[in-house]
Amino acid sequence: MKGVAAMVRVHKWKLEERSRVLQELERLRQKLQQAASQLEAELVQEQHQARGGGLAAMTYGGYAQSVIQRRDHIAKSLAEVGAQTEQARSDVATAFQELKKYELALANREKQKKQKEARAERQTLDELGTVMHRRRQRQG
Repeated sequence: MKGVAAMVRVHKWKLEERSRVLQELERLRQKLQQAASQLEAELVQEQHQARGGGLAAMTYGGYAQSVIQRRDHIAKSLAEVGAQTEQARSDVATAFQELKKYELALANREKQKKQKEARAERQTLDELGTVMHRRRQRQG
């Protein structure tokens, strides 16, 4: 029983660890999405200023190139995080299944132990009842 209980603890720890990794990846994905949204908002603002002419219009080309590079970098990062997130979800599901397997085994062992104890108690009570019955027959 101790071995199975230890395995339950190990698999709970694994599940918690994999869940933490998944949560971190989800937070990173949200940050990247926010960065992409912020970049798009900045681009719209720069475009508006560039329409006004002057220095903003002259430097807009270089700015646009840097935005394109940043957008590509964010998109690649989002794709990588997406793949890692899917793998992390799979890892969490696997860890959950493993944990449930050991929890069921532990529950079954505990149930069998209780049944064995109940049988032993019934047997003891039956023997006690038989002894009491024989004593009454001898006395009576």
